[in-house]
Amino acid sequence: MKRIKKFVWDRYGFIFLPVGSGMLILLITLNVLLPKVDFIKSNQNLVGQKKIQLEALKKKLALLQSVTSEKTTQLLQEAETALPQTKDASSLLSALDNLSGTTQLVIDSINLSPGIVSTEAARPAPKVATDKAKPAVSVISQTANTLPIVITTHGTSEQLRNFLKQVQTTRPLFDIQTAEISFSLESSDSLSAIFNLNAYYLPPIVEIGEIDSQLPQITDEEQNILAALASYPETSSLSAGVNQNLPTGKTNLFK
Repeated sequence: MKRIKKFVWDRYGFIFLPVGSGMLILLITLNVLLPKVDFIKSNQNLVGQKKIQLEALKKKLALLQSVTSEKTTQLLQEAETALPQTKDASSLLSALDNLSGTTQLVIDSINLSPGIVSTEAARPAPKVATDKAKPAVSVISQTANTLPIVITTHGTSEQLRNFLKQVQTTRPLFDIQTAEISFSLESSDSLSAIFNLNAYYLPPIVEIGEIDSQLPQITDEEQNILAALASYPETSSLSAGVNQNLPTGKTNLFK
């Protein structure tokens, strides 16, 4: 056996030595290079992600630069007067006061229970199908928070018609849920009505999304809604005086 080993080594030893050395060098090289290769690949992936984020930021910057600050301020002001960010009971009472003073429809009582003022940030509004033929309030009511109001009124039929028109085409937005109308037996033109209204509010969004998320653009349907809101006058501009017929109601609206 020893003679065979010696024969093999003498005859083929010159092959074993370089092959063994080569394999050893290869193993060492693989142990050193493989982690480096993985590190390079991970960095390449990271660089690719940063490039995508950079392109998204460039598009956002171009979009923001295309919008003038004056137009943005105007849209925000119109949206705020139509859809307040908080449960502002005093502004709603003032709006009803102005509507009553303008239309001369007397408000006998108001049932309003706003509860605790909301401080919760708004969640992303769900996407809803919009219709150009629908009033702006019909679309907004699908995403905003509601504040129910019940008012009892009396007046003439013309005053009632004017009130119905004004309450749905002014800012802040009101939505008539139900209207119960009773006619007086003493006068053919005298009537009383109980309205179940919804006022709306929507706290501002505090999260703007990830860097690489697409910046939402105003759609044509939303442009139509904004145009409709812009055409609605503020109730504060309808009447300069204070309607003395508006009752004070609750002394503490938040109980």
